Amino acid sequence: MTGCVAVHDQETMRVLGCAGNQLTTVVPLALLGGLSTADLSSNKLSEMKEVEPFLKYTPFLTKLKLKNNPVTKARKYRDHVIVASRSVGACVCCSHAMAYCVPCVV
Repeated sequence: MTGCVAVHDQETMRVLGCAGNQLTTVVPLALLGGLSTADLSSNKLSEMKEVEPFLKYTPFLTKLKLKNNPVTKARKYRDHVIVASRSVGACVCCSHAMAYCVPCVV
């Protein structure tokens, strides 16, 4: 993850930018429990099992960008994101137009 950009240390980090890093999993990022914003767009995340632990252990995450990841093509992936996360709801952005999507990381 050489191209990831983080603000603050592991315990107080709020914003994470890991777009375009060819990530296949974000499970290790689950240690960043204080995140409120994560840009994971344009990676190689293809399965929800590689994203769900991250969502489960980032209880303050409200803004998430998964655009241009294979996982966004999965059936009902948005529903899986909402169920796996305690805090991400209607602000899950992807490459599809979503009537309930509020402005988040773009």
